Amino acid sequence: MRQISVILLLLCFVLSGCHPNQANERRFYRSEIELPAPTTQLSALTLKQSLLLANQNNESLSISGEAYLRRLIEQRRAVASFLPTIDLASQLSLRQKVDSSSNSGSSTSGSSGGSSSQSHTFDVPVRGSMNLFNGFSDVNRYWSSTFAIEQERQNLLDAQQGLLLDVAQVFYQVLRAEASVRVIEASLTTQEERLRDIQGRLNAGLARPLDVAQTQAQVSATRVSLVNAQRDIVTARLMLSFLTAIDCSQLPLTDTYEVPSRIENTEYYLQSSRQNRNDLSAAANAVQAARSDVDVAIGQYYPSVTLDLNAFLYRESLPDERKWEALLGLNLPIFSAGLIEADVREAWSFYRQALLVQQRLVRQIKQDIDIGYTEIFASEERLKELKLQVDSAQQAYDQADQSYRAGLATNLDRVTAQATLLRAQLDLSNEFYDRKLRQLQLLRTAGMLRQGVEQMQ
Repeated sequence: MRQISVILLLLCFVLSGCHPNQANERRFYRSEIELPAPTTQLSALTLKQSLLLANQNNESLSISGEAYLRRLIEQRRAVASFLPTIDLASQLSLRQKVDSSSNSGSSTSGSSGGSSSQSHTFDVPVRGSMNLFNGFSDVNRYWSSTFAIEQERQNLLDAQQGLLLDVAQVFYQVLRAEASVRVIEASLTTQEERLRDIQGRLNAGLARPLDVAQTQAQVSATRVSLVNAQRDIVTARLMLSFLTAIDCSQLPLTDTYEVPSRIENTEYYLQSSRQNRNDLSAAANAVQAARSDVDVAIGQYYPSVTLDLNAFLYRESLPDERKWEALLGLNLPIFSAGLIEADVREAWSFYRQALLVQQRLVRQIKQDIDIGYTEIFASEERLKELKLQVDSAQQAYDQADQSYRAGLATNLDRVTAQATLLRAQLDLSNEFYDRKLRQLQLLRTAGMLRQGVEQMQ
């Protein structure tokens, strides 16, 4: 009974550790990407609130977080290889009971044990096993897991910045489409007035059927543009709802983000990318992990030493007076048919590939910063010129309308001037939001988008 009580206590101890806290598991990786909590009651949705909602609700970050968590578990598994393992194993052996005294012609049956031989034995050993030396593979596997953990953590942070940029793009896509609808609706109202006016002139014999057809064609084309812009609003709002996990179909959007008046030079953003780009840090850790994996593969050439120990809590098998036994094992690989060599070559290949990925990423970041920096200044210049273009197009339209009424210009001149004005207004509206988005893209390229979100109003 004493042995059975010990067994039950050990089983209760083991089973008590089989239920990890799921909330703590999730909280572990969520703490890495924590941002201020979004407002729960929203009368209007700002860019910052959209970003905070996506950071809190979007499942893609949790998916990356689970990969980060598994890397940590893998490291603990590598640490466990240094430690001994202890198992409680009960063994019940059953065999047919043989009465040797019934065998004829046997003169020694009485001395052989006969009917006194046992038909079953029950042992309760505690088995321990420890890896004393494994060619440093365990040590290198631990370091590989350590670098892989940091790689996944940086990948998680990089996924966060990627998600934030995606939300910002969709947010401004909604605002751009809504601004386009307002511009098109205002233009359409004017064009419909012109259409009614030209039809009245036709009925009075003061206009040609060609003038009516030209005006009607322009009105129809504008209505098509309006339908497309309204469709873009619905599509963009659906995407924003998906990213933020709230219903954004009717929620007003408010743009409170202000572009900084001063833009730093490219060297500033390059330096920031070296310090803050999470994917660049992840690539560096991937290189270190791949190098450790090379040492793990090389470690297979070394001998390994293991120690196995059995201690019996209860024993019926012979010799039952022996309470423990130990086995020291040594294994030296002599011939592996090229398997170890293939593992080493493959590990070196992964290492070289990781170096190439890191090298390409460094060049890609520099190119993206140069392009983004150039685009920002080009956008500033386009905004200035588009404002002048809108003013000039408005003046040209007013003059064409007045000249048509005075009989000094054709209706085609007026239609063309109005189409030019509408296009200039749409271009100015789009460029206004594109300028803000390019600033956010540059922050993302420099690895500063998360800091930019935290500083938003």
